[in-house]
Amino acid sequence: TSVVSAAIAQWASAGANATQLALLHAATFSIADLSGQIVGQEGAGHITIDTDAAGRGWFIDPTPADNFEFTHAVNAAGTDLLTDPSSAAAGHLDLLTTVVHELGHVLGLPDSISPSDASSLMYIGLSDGERRLPTATDVAQSNLALQKAMPAQDTTTSGQQTTTVNVSNGDSFDFSSLTKTSSQTTTNHVDPIANTQTLSDLFSGLSNAAPPWWVGHEATFAAMGGTPTDHLQTHHDLVV
Repeated sequence: TSVVSAAIAQWASAGANATQLALLHAATFSIADLSGQIVGQEGAGHITIDTDAAGRGWFIDPTPADNFEFTHAVNAAGTDLLTDPSSAAAGHLDLLTTVVHELGHVLGLPDSISPSDASSLMYIGLSDGERRLPTATDVAQSNLALQKAMPAQDTTTSGQQTTTVNVSNGDSFDFSSLTKTSSQTTTNHVDPIANTQTLSDLFSGLSNAAPPWWVGHEATFAAMGGTPTDHLQTHHDLVV
């Protein structure tokens, strides 16, 4: 099972309807060396994944249909999971979660910056070694977003230009060229037993105790189309 197929299957299990699933199957993917700390980008139904997760390396699950490597539940619903420090997923960003998150943008969902949503799929932070799953609430919110967006849907995007390879429909997209090992000498993986709430500031490994990523970078955030109270964008970037 490919990562994208597994990601779409997660949305189906959460209750996505035929219209939503059609949008997910129509999404296209490419791999690029995204600039700076950006690790993923979505715009107009196209998702670009960074080659090496901004130096952290990707965990590409060999069995993406299960969550075997992620044994520690952060929330009662079991939709926010952390890996064991001895697992191959430890110290790396989970590609499956990143793809599922980006597909949420395809379905019209914005990022959340609220600390109360820290365990939600669309929360703007993710720890190394963390996996998040879509829920029925995500599906319902997508339905509302799509109903509002469909009448005036804009199929253009001002997303960042990148050098891409292997542009392809998602179901058959090959992620084998991604870098799986980290180029960094240290990681920010946290023992889930010691602290299950340490999260990053935007799909990274930085502590959730730090200020939001846009503090000191307001101009960049504005260029992405967002503000701290209104972060809906025509394209969505994941940055470290």
